[in-house]
Amino acid sequence: MTTKTFPMPKGADQVQELMASQLADFRTKRAAAEARGIDLIAERISRYLTRWKEALVYVNEGEKILDLGVGWMPPQIFEMLIKERGHNYHAFDVDRSSIQHLVDLGITAGLPASNFKTGEVSCLPFDGKFSLVFSSHCLEHAVDIVGTLAEIRRVLKDGGVLFMSVPLGFDDSDEHLLFHGPGEWIAMLTAAGFEVLAHTIGTIYTASADLTILARHRDAAPADPATSRGIAERFSKAGRTLLRSNHESLTYPNGASAGGGAQAIMQGVGSRMEATLQVSPRALVVTRHPWSGMLRISDGTSHTMIDCYHTTTHQYGVDLTGFKPDFEVELIGRNPLSKGFECVVAGVLI
Repeated sequence: MTTKTFPMPKGADQVQELMASQLADFRTKRAAAEARGIDLIAERISRYLTRWKEALVYVNEGEKILDLGVGWMPPQIFEMLIKERGHNYHAFDVDRSSIQHLVDLGITAGLPASNFKTGEVSCLPFDGKFSLVFSSHCLEHAVDIVGTLAEIRRVLKDGGVLFMSVPLGFDDSDEHLLFHGPGEWIAMLTAAGFEVLAHTIGTIYTASADLTILARHRDAAPADPATSRGIAERFSKAGRTLLRSNHESLTYPNGASAGGGAQAIMQGVGSRMEATLQVSPRALVVTRHPWSGMLRISDGTSHTMIDCYHTTTHQYGVDLTGFKPDFEVELIGRNPLSKGFECVVAGVLI
C-alpha cells in the first residue's frame, strides 16, 4: 500500500481499542522471541525496574507518587515502591483490567482501592499534590495532550517532578497519536509551565529509540496553552494520511534505492525528491541515523533546512506547515560527524 490514514480517536475507550492491536503485535513478537530462547516479559520488567529506580532518585522515600499509564504492574516493582520505600502510591490507566489488578495488589499492602483510578487522562480524578508523576510510554497516546499536561501540573506540588518517557519521533502505529521530537516535547512542557531539567535519547529501556524527560513544576511559571496547542496540532497524526515514499506523487529524478518498510534511499549530494500533491503537506517523514546528510526543502517561496544526522536511529517528522503542495527536497551536504550522504524518506504526511 502506498498510503496509510491514521484514526482520530475521541476518547479513552477508542484509544484502548487501538492499543489492543499493539498487544496482539507484542504477543506475536513474544512467541517469536521465545522460539529463540528470549523471554521478552522478563526483559521488559528488568528495563521497567531500571527506569523506576532512576525516577525515584528525585523523590524521598514515603512521598506521594502517581503512576500515569501504569499498564500491568509487575508485583516485584509494586513491592519495591510500597514495601521497600513506603510510598503513598497512586496509579491511573485507561485499561480497567490493569487498574483492577492494582486494586488486588493494593489489598495485600493495605492501600485503599481509591488510590487506583481509570478514565480520561486529560481529566485526572485526583486532588492531592504529588511529589512525582511517573509516566512511561503513555503521553504519546493522549487525545488531548495540552489538557493532559495541564492536569499533570495541577496534581504536582510546587517543586514536584514529572519523569516521562515516550517513543522518539514518528512511527506507523495507530495508537501513537503524536510524533514530537525532543525540541517539540520540551517546548510543549515549557509552555505548560514546567521547567525542563534534563532529557536523554537512547535504547536503554526499549529496543527502539525513546525519549526520557525530567521536568519540574513551578507555581510561578506562566502557562501558555495556545503555544502548546499549536505544537500539538502540527505534530499529530490523528486523522491524517501518510503518503509513503513510493506514492505516485513523490518522484526521484536522480533515482533512489528501495529501503525496508517502503522507504526510499537518496544517496549523494544533489539527489532530489519532488512532491506534487493535491493538498498542502504537514510533514516530511525521514529516518535520522549516523549516515544521514543535510536537506534543503523548498517550494519556491518557503525554505527550510534539516540536518538528518543522529547517533540514534529513528524516524522524524519535519514540520512543513505553510508549504505549498508542490515542493522539492534536495540532499545538499552532511554533518562532519556523519558517516555518509544519505536521505531515507519514509513519506509525506498530509
